[in-house]
Amino acid sequence: MKIQLTGIAVMLGVLLCASTASAFDDGGYSRTSKSWGASARAVKNAQIANPDAGKVTGPVEGFDGKAAENTMDAYHDSFTVEKGREGYSLDSISVVSPGGQY
Repeated sequence: MKIQLTGIAVMLGVLLCASTASAFDDGGYSRTSKSWGASARAVKNAQIANPDAGKVTGPVEGFDGKAAENTMDAYHDSFTVEKGREGYSLDSISVVSPGGQY
């Protein structure tokens, strides 16, 4: 019994190791290593393109106040739960007939 459990544990370990091997089939690079450092390169390129961007202390232009207010209102309203019509429930797939019975 002990030998069988040990054999099963060894086989399970081999299968688990084999299941991760396919992640490195494309030349030894995983998805993470392909994009590793991409945001740092983007920031560096942005600083090279406009090194004086941090010195600008004026307001950001291009998005007027009314549009920003509407966007914020729509965002806050997206978290409110609206009460559906009474008698209909998609959770239990039940519909109430006009007489009030199922």
